[in-house]
Amino acid sequence: MDAMSSIEQGKVIDLNGLRWVHRFGWLRPQELAWLLWPSQPLRTKNCERIVRRWLRDGLVLARPLPDHCGRALVLAAAGARILNDNYWHASSGKDIGTLTEGRWLPPTTWR
Repeated sequence: MDAMSSIEQGKVIDLNGLRWVHRFGWLRPQELAWLLWPSQPLRTKNCERIVRRWLRDGLVLARPLPDHCGRALVLAAAGARILNDNYWHASSGKDIGTLTEGRWLPPTTWR
């Protein structure tokens, strides 16, 4: 069996990570890191790097959580398209929560 190239490994991580975001509706990078790399010491640092790329590429949207609890990642239309192209039915999470006076509020069950 051939080893995967770093590009192929990146695609697998992207698909797995986007699936987790879609499955939960939204995730903070810290929780996503635990789901992707449960036993890796540098999981949060690696996840932050991937999340920056996802944000740059428009695959996810970042929403600030109340009470300085970090940011929530929700699936953007481009991220949903990637999952749909890979046989995983997904839709954008941009409508999760509500916008009030220009501020995003998560669902009341967010904690």
